[in-house]
Amino acid sequence: MRPCDLVAATRRRTPTLRQRMILDWIADFASVHGRSPSVREIGRAFGIRSTNCVSKHLRALERKGCLKRTPSTYRGLAVVHADSGLSNTFPTRRSTT
Repeated sequence: MRPCDLVAATRRRTPTLRQRMILDWIADFASVHGRSPSVREIGRAFGIRSTNCVSKHLRALERKGCLKRTPSTYRGLAVVHADSGLSNTFPTRRSTT
């Protein structure tokens, strides 16, 4: 493996600073409100207007194993604890579409 491949592989597994901030905010929001935030709420908290941009961050966090998402579920986010492999799941509402 070339050194640049190793660096790229490490980056793929480790959340960026922005992603870590989003992940921590999701966990804090969920502990206060008893439910996970919506994509729009996450965007509003970080000054991100595009819901697609927020979704890209969430997909990256899921790919890195930091977040679990329930498909077709409104607010279907669960933060995975790196130390234990456990996740915080919060009440969700099924989408009607």
